[in-house]
Amino acid sequence: MGVGSRVSLTYWRAALIDAELGAGNVDEASALLDDTLSFVEKSDERYFEAELCRLEGEIALARAAPTAAEARARAAASFRKGREIAERQGALGLLTQIFDRRGARVDAGDAQEER
Repeated sequence: MGVGSRVSLTYWRAALIDAELGAGNVDEASALLDDTLSFVEKSDERYFEAELCRLEGEIALARAAPTAAEARARAAASFRKGREIAERQGALGLLTQIFDRRGARVDAGDAQEER
């Protein structure tokens, strides 16, 4: 599989995971995410890894289990990891757009000042 195919696969998988979440199919979204993260690890294709972290956080919030506080903590950890990955990749603009659209705000200005 070529590099473009791998990037395309993670992009479309992320879109499908997001659609499953939007339809309330949390278990399906979670299974797809697990499979996609496994692919990312095996292929080292990390272009959409920050988005996958965001989706991981959204799944944690959707599950709200075992407690709402734990779900928020898991989601926050996933969002933080996504932000760190985006910072390393220099993709703060994209990450900010993604998080703003989803209501999980990231302050790109603060992240740039921390460098």
